[in-house]
Amino acid sequence: MSVSPTFPERLRQRSLAVGSLAAAGLDPDFSLIPEAFLKRFRTEDKGIIVEAFCKEIIAATAEYVCAYKVQPAFFSRFGADGERALKAVMSFLHTSYPQIPVIMDGKISDITNTVMQYVQKVFDDLGAHAVLVNPLMGSDTVRPFIERQEKGVFVLCKTSNPSSVDILDLPLANGNVLWREIMRLSLEVWNENGNIGLVLSANSPADVFNVRAQIGDAPVLLAGVGAQGGDLRSTVSHVVDRHGAGFFVPSSRGIMFASPLSRETFTDASARAARELRDSINDCLPSK
Repeated sequence: MSVSPTFPERLRQRSLAVGSLAAAGLDPDFSLIPEAFLKRFRTEDKGIIVEAFCKEIIAATAEYVCAYKVQPAFFSRFGADGERALKAVMSFLHTSYPQIPVIMDGKISDITNTVMQYVQKVFDDLGAHAVLVNPLMGSDTVRPFIERQEKGVFVLCKTSNPSSVDILDLPLANGNVLWREIMRLSLEVWNENGNIGLVLSANSPADVFNVRAQIGDAPVLLAGVGAQGGDLRSTVSHVVDRHGAGFFVPSSRGIMFASPLSRETFTDASARAARELRDSINDCLPSK
């Protein structure tokens, strides 16, 4: 009987197999979908259009990425049509690209029976390999997810939005700032199944300096690269693990809605953006 790989193993295997630590974010903002693509359809069902758009982006970028990060808000805003589109996109990923890990965004935070509904939706109904969770309500928010030992749980520690410092950099009585205490709790207290990863920010290089000494082999989602202006050169060498992987860098708008160059289609532009992100990350890796 074969044993399913854990999420960190799945991510590492994919990263090393394709030589990429870039991830494509699937945030299908309907207002940004190219007009030429919209003209293909004669339907008011925006879910059908979003589904088709995502599938073309996936097919164009799959060879260059180690993972996909799906933001459900861009689907659910279309109600039942959007939910059907989300399930169809997830099914397409699992069927056509089963080797690529899929991370569900949403930054979920809730407790008791409500959080269990999220666990079942994300892992059972949609089949995501990992999820992003907001830990500010405490371990009750995190534990129901980490009980799924083969799944990954990325805990928000240091996020890339500018106002995060208002909360996450608050000093605590024990001398830590809040985000570092969340990181400590995540790995030292909650991580009994070894499936917790951390969301860290490329917008604050000083915060990730020598972070591997503190987090061991925990996988890292390095946020803020692309439209948010995060610094790859100053951060990548501090989040790479001893295997030359252990992290990924997602880009959503920068890949899905990359501006086409002369004679490029929108899918050509997305493929180029994914390839360039892959190469930019690899250029920042320490020499072996």
